[in-house]
Amino acid sequence: MAHLRGGLKTALGALAFGLLGGCGAEGGGVTDPLEHSLTLAPQPFTQTMQFSGRIAPGEQTAVSAPFDGAVTALLFTYGDRVEAGDALLELDPTGVARARAEAEAAFLRADAEARRLEGWGNGPEMSRARRALTQAESELADIERRLEETRALLEQGLVPRTEYDSLLQQRRSRQMSFEQTREELAGTRARGTGENLRIAHLEREVAQSRFERLDAAATQTVVRAPTSGLAVRPPEEAEGTLRITVGAEVRAGQAFAVIARTEALNIVFSLNEADVNALHRGMAVTVTGAGFPETLHGRIASIAGQAEPGGRDGQARFTAAARLDPLPETADGQVRIGMTAQVTVVLYEAPAALLVPPQAIFTGPDGPMVRVRAHERAPEERRAIHLGARGPQSVEVINGLSPGEIIVWEESPG
Repeated sequence: MAHLRGGLKTALGALAFGLLGGCGAEGGGVTDPLEHSLTLAPQPFTQTMQFSGRIAPGEQTAVSAPFDGAVTALLFTYGDRVEAGDALLELDPTGVARARAEAEAAFLRADAEARRLEGWGNGPEMSRARRALTQAESELADIERRLEETRALLEQGLVPRTEYDSLLQQRRSRQMSFEQTREELAGTRARGTGENLRIAHLEREVAQSRFERLDAAATQTVVRAPTSGLAVRPPEEAEGTLRITVGAEVRAGQAFAVIARTEALNIVFSLNEADVNALHRGMAVTVTGAGFPETLHGRIASIAGQAEPGGRDGQARFTAAARLDPLPETADGQVRIGMTAQVTVVLYEAPAALLVPPQAIFTGPDGPMVRVRAHERAPEERRAIHLGARGPQSVEVINGLSPGEIIVWEESPG
């Protein structure tokens, strides 16, 4: 059985041990062993482990700054109970007003660019490219016509050969110009479609989202609690957290507080590597502490899968958390974040178990055995049994015995 830190408790209930005192006849300084007996009756049986822990937030909501700015008023203290809508702090709106103006300008530029590309087909760039192609096409058609006329005159001997050759050279030049102009038109058309248009739409969406966020934030100079609970410091190890003071600069999205629901608290405790595999999620726990009057109940919600750095005594340490049941009215307001508490984890529980003392069990050819009588006057027999959970004062028998039977064993007198 795993090493049990803090000791292994066994709740036996009220065991009815009927002890039959044997006669200790003395002879030659030797004392006869005393015979004991136990009439079996179903009893509650519980195995537990104990740990030291502290009360921690369970269900929690982070509260962050809506925009970059300086804190002008701090309206709460860590540990205060707040209600949904309560003002927590005030921020200087100067910075967000400037950021909003910049975001609006960026959105207008992105919107104009997107609209320009959406109407690209009828825009000035496409018009110029189409006109250039039309002109190149007209010039090519004109040189083709002149070339045909000159060919006819050349065949009649009315023009020199050099004039015809010059026109051939001009046609090649016009053809190259026409092809180049057509390619430029295709390139100009592509600039307003496909990826370029998609990029323009995305840039407009991003700019619009930022502007809308800052536009809404500009009216949120007072940060309010999003829910009811205890306003506590955010975890120190969390990135982007801030311990605020008046005059401190905060960044948008920077958490400065956590609202912990008092009806959903946790108990956090540490256990070593020898104990970690004995616990699992869903196990019942009871919690007691000097700072609150009642015993609290809950169940294990999580067990860390990675050890904490710097374990004591050379053993790895793991953090576990149990979710507490809703607090009773008598404890509400007395259980506070950070209070220390004793955590008792129920490893095993049987409401009606048959329990025998460890000293009554011996090893026989078929494994664990006990001496048993069916009733007080019945003859004694040795019977093989199947053991269940074990404790320091009793062992559960899950097969081989029945209620009402009598277990017999001997012990030397102390």
